[in-house]
Amino acid sequence: MLAGSWCKTSDQLVGVHPIPPSRRGRGLKELGAMKVPGIGAATLAVVVAGGLLTGCSSSDKSAGTKSTGADGDISVGAIGDFSGPFASSQGGITKVLAAWTSTVNAAGGLNGHKVKVIAKDAGTTTGANLTAAKQLIGQEHVVAIIDTDSSDSAWLPYANAQKVPVVLGYPSIAGVADANAFPITPSPFAIGYGYMATAKTYGTNAGFAYCAENCAQEAALFQALAKPAGVSLQVSLKVSSTAPDYTGVCQAFKDKHVGSYVLGVGGATVTRITDTCYQQGLRAPQIVSGFNSDPTWKADKAFDNSVAVDGVAPFFNSNTPGQKAYRAALSKYVPGVAGKSSDNSWSAFAWASAQLVAAAAKATTGSITASSITSGFYALKDETLGGMVQPLNYTKGKPTDLTCYYIWKISGGKLVSGSDGDKPTCVSPAILAPIIAAVGKAGQ
Repeated sequence: MLAGSWCKTSDQLVGVHPIPPSRRGRGLKELGAMKVPGIGAATLAVVVAGGLLTGCSSSDKSAGTKSTGADGDISVGAIGDFSGPFASSQGGITKVLAAWTSTVNAAGGLNGHKVKVIAKDAGTTTGANLTAAKQLIGQEHVVAIIDTDSSDSAWLPYANAQKVPVVLGYPSIAGVADANAFPITPSPFAIGYGYMATAKTYGTNAGFAYCAENCAQEAALFQALAKPAGVSLQVSLKVSSTAPDYTGVCQAFKDKHVGSYVLGVGGATVTRITDTCYQQGLRAPQIVSGFNSDPTWKADKAFDNSVAVDGVAPFFNSNTPGQKAYRAALSKYVPGVAGKSSDNSWSAFAWASAQLVAAAAKATTGSITASSITSGFYALKDETLGGMVQPLNYTKGKPTDLTCYYIWKISGGKLVSGSDGDKPTCVSPAILAPIIAAVGKAGQ
């Protein structure tokens, strides 16, 4: 986890991730419940969100048919891990959504209506996320929900039953199989493959260290992804986040002459291991998770030459219209976020998710409702949100599997684009198909 404040806000009009221990390993329906032999659904969650269903009843009515509140505003919901262990990673999201709200309203709103974002904290309390979804849909009549909740399997079926679209602001495991979910980032399989494919550019031998507390299956997943990427994990070690020293881990990397290494642990432990390895003379680049990286790492020489695998175009750049608008909004409305730890990929995911709602509204005519926003998503063709995300296309009745990821680096004390600049690197579906098929077979 990245260092940051712990807040306990349950409900705010915006203007307010390894997975929480109390919520890891919940049963997930469809893809979330499927397993590659030796690889659990919780493992995927740890890899994507950390380092790398409860059934619910619904009424016959759609709670998303109301277009505006009593004040005429359009309401958009957001559910995320804004407090607890992941506040440090997602702590900037609500502020960024506030900046998005101000930006949109200053430009005339959504199709002439002012917009407001209502953020609900999933926190670490069991059931808080489902309660939040019911409130957003049944009471606030939101037209869409922005999802950065690591345990969204608890409420996605409810949103689906109520016909309120969900914008996936991260590689949700349950969302991969949900036709009512509209992702902006690559699938868990694609982003995981991205780690290994990036490691391959530094040689066929790589090292891997994963958390001893709850990531026992993580190594099996990386082995499954490493093989098609042409990588051999010469070192695969469990490490404790409370270990007094990581000299042994770094020595193992050095002994095997790894070309690069990956750390499947929380941000604080990543820093400790990286600093230890640097002190021991290890200069192999680290493949870090853009999802939970800390931009302040650029000031730490131990992270120099590290490479990040991410879900959206480099959040720190202003090279495309979408990136430029994002950076301008941060500078104007939330200058306290810009350049700090919360100025990270999670915040960019939230902004891009909100921009997708705006794009859908623009693609519709008449009243803005959950139904019209959903139709607007289907009307989008190769939508990149001004160069912030890979081309987005959604098909009615079918889950969306995005297969492109982004690369950026830490070099010379700066965050810089990778070799492809602000363009995505895409995985051939044929490469991922065998792994996905194995998951599907195991889940039957």
